Parts: sequence; structure tokens; C-alpha cells
Amino acid sequence: MFAREDDDRLLRRLRRATTAAAAMTRDDDQRLLLALESEIGGLRAAIVARRDHVLAEINGARARSGAVTAYARCAALRPRHAPQANARTSEDVT
Repeated sequence: MFAREDDDRLLRRLRRATTAAAAMTRDDDQRLLLALESEIGGLRAAIVARRDHVLAEINGARARSGAVTAYARCAALRPRHAPQANARTSEDVT
């Protein structure tokens, strides 16, 4: 299963649980309310953990991108045709 599908499933479950909790009345069983509250808390924790994982991936990609950019800048600064110290010219070969 793709991570995107997992994220969507988590958000759907959270939406269902919050809708069920909002529909509760004073006459409903307190145990049901506590179960919904616990489920919402667990889903929230899972979503926060997923968010932290995605942020870590983004930060890693940003660091790799910065390294590639720095490497490209250094490569662009290097002279294209640097004179070689031991190069022989046609005049030396006589």
C-alpha cells in the first residue's frame, strides 16, 4: 500500500471518529465517549508521527539538493582549459 493511501485512510478514520463524537448527546454512554476519545487520540498520534516522518524526508531531500547545488557551483568555477605544467608543445619536440 502506498503511503498516500495510508495517510488518506488515517484522515478518513479521524474524520469519522470526530463526526461520531460530535453527534454524541448527553444521554449516550460515557464508555462510548471515552472509547471515541481514545480512538481520536491514537489517530492524532499516528498522524503526527506520519507528519514527522514526511518532514524528515523533506529535510533530507533539501540537504541532498543543497549538496548537489554546491557541487555544481564548484564545478562551474573550475577553469575549463587549465594549462598543464608538463604539456609539450610543438616547439619542444624539435
